[in-house]
Amino acid sequence: MLIIGVVALVVIGPKDLPKMLRMVGQTIGKVRRMAAEFQGQVSEAIREAELDDVKKSVEDLKALNPANMIRSEIDAAMAPVHQVSQDLNAELSRIEAGLESTPAATPAGPAEGFPADPAAPETVTASVEPLPVPSAESLSLPEIAPYEPPAMPPRPMGLEGPPPMPDLAAMPAATPDPIDPIPPKSA
Repeated sequence: MLIIGVVALVVIGPKDLPKMLRMVGQTIGKVRRMAAEFQGQVSEAIREAELDDVKKSVEDLKALNPANMIRSEIDAAMAPVHQVSQDLNAELSRIEAGLESTPAATPAGPAEGFPADPAAPETVTASVEPLPVPSAESLSLPEIAPYEPPAMPPRPMGLEGPPPMPDLAAMPAATPDPIDPIPPKSA
């Protein structure tokens, strides 16, 4: 630092040195102010970005509806059941259509307890109705009430304040402890 001062004194001269130092000081002050302003703008932009994230997460939380979430989960879980029900109904319709198109064979006097032709299959007619499958709209979900903490029971009569302090003067004097080497203070 001393070397820089001596070189500046020789190069600039003693007459212009105070003007030069004043100008250097003003320039350094301007640079510091610009740096502080830039840093302030950057920190403000960071705060705004964080506030936007917080606002977005609050809006997302407000948009949450537990009943809709439960309904969508039930619909997703019931989709395979609906598919199986449709497949079974289609199969039953196909079986009923096949049974109606073939004539029913009547046995021509078989022996008691035995079919007339053991190789011929017996035909059975049955009426099967498809089972109803509940939908998510038909399921009613209970309304979710906000949590309320239980009420505190009232205090018993006579216990409005803190418990009374024991009367230390009425207590018997302490007896020396054979294990404790320090005897108790006497009153």
